[in-house]
Amino acid sequence: VKNGGKAELAELVGRYDFLRAVLLLRNPLHAIPSFFNRLYEMKRGLPTHTTRGTDEDWLEFKGGGGLEYYMGEYERFVAYWMDGYNGGGYNGGPRQTMLVTSYESITNAKSGAKQTAKIARWLDKIDGVSVADESQYPCYWDKVVNHGRLRSEERAADDGPSPPRPEFLLQSVRRKGPARRPYARAELDAVFASLGRLRDGY
Repeated sequence: VKNGGKAELAELVGRYDFLRAVLLLRNPLHAIPSFFNRLYEMKRGLPTHTTRGTDEDWLEFKGGGGLEYYMGEYERFVAYWMDGYNGGGYNGGPRQTMLVTSYESITNAKSGAKQTAKIARWLDKIDGVSVADESQYPCYWDKVVNHGRLRSEERAADDGPSPPRPEFLLQSVRRKGPARRPYARAELDAVFASLGRLRDGY
């Protein structure tokens, strides 16, 4: 759901008119700060993926209920899709199926090409969809995920003596500002409790 908005989600309610779906999840301890950075950029009219919010703004965002709210949205988002694709079809229709994967596994240098192949095999089962030869998947993965990485690595090197590891650079390294966000123990406990409910439920 683009930008965490509800409008796109609302339009899908009761409309499971597609038989296959890919659910892409990202660690909420990274996804929520990334979305916070996007909100920060939007509020100031900045181009996307250029600036991270300040630590002061992050603390205000969390303290104002932002972390709690978006963690709730994350949990509802996962439940929405898992409920829709966990069993038989709606209204007596055919059974829907879903592939669950993670942002981290797709963008990781060791597992990314394998995840690409997994998604491609999944898509290849859809009528009218024709995927490329499997021998090309590592090349496609590298081209998409590493697009602009060399430039990003150079920028990261300019930021200090300990740039992020290359497999985690991607576009986000182009953003200037604090890359790590602090969490209080109680906040981490709340996030882990939410993830625990999802794990136990699905």
